[in-house]
Amino acid sequence: MKYPNDFCKNPELNLWLPSQDGFNFTYSDGLEEEIYLENCLRQVSDLSSSSTELASCIRDWSSEYHLSPQRSSLLRPLQINQCSSVLELGAGCGAITRYLGENIPHVIALEGSKQRAKLAALRCQDLNSVQVVVSNFKDIEFNQKFDAVTLIGVLEYSGLYLHSQNPYQKTLEIAKHYLKDDGILILAIENKLGLKYWARCSEDHTGLLFDGIEGYVKEKKIQTFGKRELENLLKLAGFDAFKFLYPFPDYKLPEVLLNIDEFYFQRDKPWLYQWLGYCNSRDYRHSKLENFHEFLVAKQLEHNGLSSEMSNSFLVLASSSSNKIDSYLDVNCIAYKYSVKRYKQFMTQVSLCQGLDGSLKVVREPIYPSLAALQEKTNSDNELKHYPNETTDFVQGTPLMEQLVISLSSNEEDFKDTLQKWYIFLVQESKRLNLKKTDLPGTYIDCTPWNLIVTEDNQIFYIDREWDYLNKVTVNFVVFRGLLYFYINIFPWIKDALRPLLKEEDLKCFVNYCFNLINLNIEDGDYLYFNELEFNLQRQTSYLSAKTFDEYFKHINSVPHVVLTRTKLDNLEIAVQKSQIESEYFRGEWKRLQSQLQQRELLLQQTELSLQQTELSLQQSRATVIAMESSKFWKMRTFWFKLRRTLGISDDASFSINRLGGKIKRLIYILRNKGLRYAIARISKKVYLRLDNGSSSYEVLPDSYQRWLQQNFPRESDLRKMAETVEIFPYQPVISVIMPTFNTSEHFLREAIESVINQVYPYWELCIADDASTQPHVKNIVEEYAAKETRIKVVIRTTNGHISNASNSALEMATGEFIALLDHDDLLTPDALYEVALLLNRHPEADMIYSDEDKIDETNKVSSPYFKPDWCPDSFLSRMYTCHLGIYRRELVEKIGGFRVGYEGSQDYDLVLRITEKTKNIFHIPKILYHWRIHPQSAASGVEAKPYAYKAGEKALIDALHRRGENGIISGLPGFPGLYRVRYKIEDYKRVSIIIPTRDLGNVLNNCLKSIFEKTAYPNYEVIVIDNGSTENDTVQIIDYWKSKEHERFSCYPLNIEFNFSKINNYAVAKAKGDYLLFLNNDIEVITQDWIDALVEQAQRPSIGAVGGLLLYPDKSIQHAGVVLGIGGVASHGHKKYPSTSPGYAGQLITINNYSAITGACLMCRREVYEAVGGFAEELAIAYNDVDFCLKLLRQGYRNIYLPHVVLYHHESKSRGRDDDSSEKLVRLGREAEYMKKKWGKILEKDPCYNPNLTRSADDYSINI
Repeated sequence: MKYPNDFCKNPELNLWLPSQDGFNFTYSDGLEEEIYLENCLRQVSDLSSSSTELASCIRDWSSEYHLSPQRSSLLRPLQINQCSSVLELGAGCGAITRYLGENIPHVIALEGSKQRAKLAALRCQDLNSVQVVVSNFKDIEFNQKFDAVTLIGVLEYSGLYLHSQNPYQKTLEIAKHYLKDDGILILAIENKLGLKYWARCSEDHTGLLFDGIEGYVKEKKIQTFGKRELENLLKLAGFDAFKFLYPFPDYKLPEVLLNIDEFYFQRDKPWLYQWLGYCNSRDYRHSKLENFHEFLVAKQLEHNGLSSEMSNSFLVLASSSSNKIDSYLDVNCIAYKYSVKRYKQFMTQVSLCQGLDGSLKVVREPIYPSLAALQEKTNSDNELKHYPNETTDFVQGTPLMEQLVISLSSNEEDFKDTLQKWYIFLVQESKRLNLKKTDLPGTYIDCTPWNLIVTEDNQIFYIDREWDYLNKVTVNFVVFRGLLYFYINIFPWIKDALRPLLKEEDLKCFVNYCFNLINLNIEDGDYLYFNELEFNLQRQTSYLSAKTFDEYFKHINSVPHVVLTRTKLDNLEIAVQKSQIESEYFRGEWKRLQSQLQQRELLLQQTELSLQQTELSLQQSRATVIAMESSKFWKMRTFWFKLRRTLGISDDASFSINRLGGKIKRLIYILRNKGLRYAIARISKKVYLRLDNGSSSYEVLPDSYQRWLQQNFPRESDLRKMAETVEIFPYQPVISVIMPTFNTSEHFLREAIESVINQVYPYWELCIADDASTQPHVKNIVEEYAAKETRIKVVIRTTNGHISNASNSALEMATGEFIALLDHDDLLTPDALYEVALLLNRHPEADMIYSDEDKIDETNKVSSPYFKPDWCPDSFLSRMYTCHLGIYRRELVEKIGGFRVGYEGSQDYDLVLRITEKTKNIFHIPKILYHWRIHPQSAASGVEAKPYAYKAGEKALIDALHRRGENGIISGLPGFPGLYRVRYKIEDYKRVSIIIPTRDLGNVLNNCLKSIFEKTAYPNYEVIVIDNGSTENDTVQIIDYWKSKEHERFSCYPLNIEFNFSKINNYAVAKAKGDYLLFLNNDIEVITQDWIDALVEQAQRPSIGAVGGLLLYPDKSIQHAGVVLGIGGVASHGHKKYPSTSPGYAGQLITINNYSAITGACLMCRREVYEAVGGFAEELAIAYNDVDFCLKLLRQGYRNIYLPHVVLYHHESKSRGRDDDSSEKLVRLGREAEYMKKKWGKILEKDPCYNPNLTRSADDYSINI
C-alpha cells in the first residue's frame, strides 16, 4: 500500500486508515487498560510529554509506561530538532510520538493496532506536526524518505509479524529503506544479557526468569539481543556506522543515559556507576527475589570493562556515516541524568561534560528554562528555593551511600562508624558556619549520603546543592531524610542485615535504631513531625499519588514486597531445621523401639543357647550312627538300596548329591574341551571375585569412559598394595592440600574433606581457609573435622576477600614441601597423593606436577575425562589446561608471592604462568586423579557460571607476555570463553623463501602460485619452484608466465632426479635468500591473507622450531591440524576428516598448540633452525621426512607449533599420487616406517603432546580402550 494514496483520514479519530479492509494486528495491553488510558487522555488539559496531570493518573505498570514523563527522557540527549521529518515505526499509545511531535515539524507515526493508534492520535490531537497511520510497516510504501526512523521497543517483536529467515534483520532493512541516504535510525531495545536479569528480574516480555540469558530456549518469536548480536544485525542490515548509548535503569523509564566510549569503561578506577542510583531494577512482571546490589556489581563491571556488555538496555544511533551520528550528540557529554518526577518548572537535566583540558564538569540546567525563570520570580509562597542552573567540578571519590551499603552488609560496628562519619560531618559544618550544633542552613537539606563524596584522603564533599529551604533545618531532620530514602532504596538488604537487631521490620524501627547508634534520640512526636515536613516539601515540588498526609504516611511506611534470595534461602533453612527437630523426635522413638528389640534379641540368644545344647546331643547321636554306617552290615544295606533305585524300585534321591554331581560333570566338560589352564583360570576368577568385591563410590555414565574406568580405576586390592608400598618410599614429603571455602553446600564440603582423609598416602595436611562464609554450617563443618583429625588446619577469615586472599590464608598455614590445590566442592581420587608421591620418588627435582581430570555431577556420576598432553608452553597460552590436580613446590609458590588479588577466577592460571617462568621441572601424571564438580555455580558447569574468570585469564596472559618481554596481543575466542589466542608483533619483516617442489600438472601449480601472489599480504617474500622433471608443455608455459609476471619474486630451478622430497627441499634451500624458509606443496591454495604474517609471528621466536597451519580438503574437512606420533605405527594427522567448524578435542582445532610434528605440506622455520638440525634426512625420500625433521628440532630444544588461523586448502599429493596406491609404494612406505621406528622408537610410543589414554589406532582423539 502507498501512503497517502491508499489511505483515507478518519477525522473523528484523527487517524489515517487503509482504504481496503482486511488488515488485522491485535497487539494490546488489555482492553481494560486501554479504556483507562483513553479516559485519562480525554479528561486532562495537558497532553505534553512532561504532563504532570497524566503522571498523576499512573496507577499500575501499564499506565506508568504510557503516561510517565520519564519515557521522553530517552530522546532528550539527542539533538533531534535538526530533523525535518521522522517516521516512527511502532507508535504504541503515543508517549514517544508526542515528544517527537513537540520537536520535529513532520512526524508520521505508524502503528499496527487500531486501538493503540487511536490512543496515540488522542495524545497528539493538538499537534499539527503528527500524522498517525494504521498499518504494518512491511505493507506500506511512502512517497518520501525520512531524516530519521525510530524503532523503540519494536525490533524484539519482529518474529511475530515478519515471516522471514531473519525477521530482525528484515525489520532493520525495512527501516533503512525508509531513510534518506544520510538519515539516522534511532533504536531502543533491552539487552538480553542485562545486569537486571542476572539480578533475578524476569524477562520483560516472556516473564520467565533467565529466559534471555539462556537464549530463549522455550520460545523465540519475541527476543532481545546482546550488544555483539545487535552490532552484527546492524552490519547485516547495511548500517556502516552506529553508536550505542546506555539508558539506566532501562530504555522504558530512563533516569540516566551514558554516552561513552570503551575508554571510559576502562579507566583505572570506576566512577560512572555512581550515576546509576542505588535501587535495584524493578521486575515489571513479578515480585522479585534480589540476588545482589546492582550498583555494587555495576562498579565491578565498569572496573573490568563490561558495563556496556551488561547494560540493561541500549539506545542505538545507526547511519551510513559516523559524522551524521555525531551531529545528533554533544560529543563532550559523557552522562545525562534527568529529574522529571516533578512539576515542569523543577525538571532538570544534569550533564557530565569533558572540557578541552580533559577536566570533568557537572552541569545542571532546567529542562524548561522559561518555566524555571517564571517560578523564580513568583516563588514568594514557597518554602523551597530551586537552583536549576549550576556548573561544578566533578568530584572523584566514593559516595557515602556506597560506604553505608557496604558497611551494612559487613557488621554493626562498621555501619555505626559510617553513620557517625556522616553525623560528625553535619555537626562540623554547623560549627564551621557558626550555627548552633543542632542547626544547618537550608541549603543542607539534601546533605544526605548520596550527595556526599568521600575522597581518597578521606575528605567529604557535599555536591548537588539544588534546593534551599528558606528556614534553617535541624541536623536531626537531615539525618531522618537520609535514613528515609536509604531505607526506601535498599530496604530488603536492611532487613536481611539487621533482622536480629530490629524489633519490628519497618521504617520507624530502623530510624530509631540508627539514631541510637549515633547517640541521638527521636521521639514519636519528632518522627511524625519529620514525616509531615517531608510530605510538605515533596508536595511543593512533585506530583504525589498521595493526596493527604495520612495517605503519604501509610505509603512511606509500607514498601513493596521484595525479598532477598538469601533471605528466602534462610527461610527454607529454618523450615529444614524444623524438619530436623521433628526428625530428632522420630529418631528418639526409633531408639526406644530398638531397645525393645534388643531385649527380644536377648531372649532369642537364650533360646539359641538351648538349641546349641540340643545340637550337641544330636552330634553325639550322629557319631553313633556313623559308627553303625561304617559296619559291613550297613554297607551291604546301602548297596541294596542303590540297587533298588537303579532298578527303579525307589525314586528317592538326594537334592544335594544331584547338585554336586552337576557341578562335577560341568568341571569334567571344561577339562575335556577347554583344558586345565582354562579351568583353573575360571576357578581363580570366581575366588578372586569373592575375595575382592570392592567397588567405587562413584557412578559412571554409560559410555566408553565407563569401560576405560573399569580397566584403569584402582580397585580396593590395588589401594591396599599402594598403602603397603608407601611405607617403603625413601622420600615421603608432606603435601599440604590448600582448600579455600565460601558458602559451600554441606554435602559437597563433607565429600571434599572426606576425599582427602581417604587418601592412600598418609603424609598430608589439609589447610582450610573459610572466606567469611555467611552460611553458618560451613564454619561448623570445618571445625568439626579439625577437631577429629589433627592433620586438618582451619582459619576462619573475618572479611570476605575472594578466592586469592582465601587461598593465601590457607597457604600461610601450610608446612608441607608441596602444596596441592583442591576446590571446596571437588574430589580427589583415593590414589591421588600416592601417585604424586610416587612421581616425586622418581623425580625429586619436580617443582610442578599436574594430572588428568574428569567431571562429577551432583549425584556423583563421573563423565567428560580430560586427558592432557605433557607440558606444552604454547598450548598453555591458549588455555589453562593443567588445572586439576595441580601440585606445586611451596617454596617456589611463596617466592613468587602466592596468589595475586585481582585475578580471581583465573588465579591458578596466573600462578602457573608465573611458576613456569621460574622452573622447567614440570611433570605430568597421565591418570585421572581429580573429579571436578559440576553444579550451577561451578566453572565446570559451563562458561556462563563465572564469566569474570575469563577476563581475569586474559589479564594474566597480558602480564605474562609483558614479564617475558614478548610483544603480543591477547584475544579471547568468540563463543569459547576460556580459550585465547596470542598474536605477536613482527619485529622485522625479513625475507621469506617459499619453496615449492613440482612436476607437471601445471594447472595445480598455477592455482597455488596465483593464490600466493594475489592473496599474500606479507611484503617481503620470494617463491622458488623446483621443477622435478616436468614434461607437460602447459607446465613449462605456466612457469615461464610467472617468471615474466613476477620476475623479482619468482624463480624456478630444474632438478631432474628421482623424486626425493628431502633432497629437493635441501637443494632449494641452497638457492633461497630468505631468513625464513617456508616449505609448501604445489597443491596448496592460500585462503587467509595474513598467513605468512601469522607464521612469521611464531617462527621469529627463539624457542620455536617448525610452524604449520590448518589445511583443509576441498570439501572443507580437515586434512592437517597437527601431527600425532604413534598413530598407525609412526604418525598421523589428528582430527583428520573433522569438519572445519569443529573445535576439536578440548578446543585443540581452534587454538594455538604445540605438536611434536607439523606436516611438510606447509612448514615454516628460521634458516638457522633448519641448518642446526642438518635439514631434511635424505634417507626418507617420500614419507615421514617432515616428522623426522620436526623430531630433530624437538631434540635440539625447539618447540613446534600449529596455528588454526593460518588456513589453506590442500589437494593432497597431486603431483606424485598417494603413498599407498601401489605395492611398490607400500613397500617403500614400510621401509621408511621401519627407519623411523628404529630411530625414534621411544617418542613414537609416547607423544609428549598427546596422551597415552587416547587411542593410537585412530586419529579422532577417542579413548584408548
